[in-house]
Amino acid sequence: MNAPQQMLMARSPPVGVVVTWSPTFKSPDIALSGGNLTATATSSSNAAGRADAAVTSALKKYWEILIVVDVNTSVGPGLGNVSAAFITDEWLGVFATTIGYYSDGNVYHNWNVVGAPIATYAGYAAGNRICIAVDEANTKVWFRVNAGNWNNSGADNPATNTGGLNYSGLIGSGDIYPAYNVQGNGIDGQVTANFGATAFTHTPPAGFTGF
Repeated sequence: MNAPQQMLMARSPPVGVVVTWSPTFKSPDIALSGGNLTATATSSSNAAGRADAAVTSALKKYWEILIVVDVNTSVGPGLGNVSAAFITDEWLGVFATTIGYYSDGNVYHNWNVVGAPIATYAGYAAGNRICIAVDEANTKVWFRVNAGNWNNSGADNPATNTGGLNYSGLIGSGDIYPAYNVQGNGIDGQVTANFGATAFTHTPPAGFTGF
């Protein structure tokens, strides 16, 4: 096996392998359960992690994250690049390697420098399912709450590459990992992912598939 093939296998799962949250690339303040698809905060600190596979080589991927418990708008989905570090009290969007979408609707990237949201979409609550569509060829991401509007815009549409948040100038255009943030704060924050091993609750946009 040559070197490029080895690199591809390291970031993309072989056929038949179920994609889950990574037990390695996560904060120590997170417990994984349910076949590593449910992430639960174990302390009051912000805690983030990512999946064990990335959106690569011009793929169009879709996944859903159920917000099981949300505490103080500190639980939510997002994206991370290969350089993202998941350490105690580092939340999605605080540095330049991640993007986080939280239940007050705010989307953060490099907050440590910018000090403000980079976008505001629809808010959500526990029990909602967040749908994420990533078009790696066009380096764009779309979020929606349940079957609502993508990025809170009636015009945005991943299927036609309309609208979307261009992440290339934010976290780069290389391998992009599904990610999440949880926080306990006295009550365990919790999210559960569906990367496509079971039927999705909502219909993916045309041209997009699960992992």
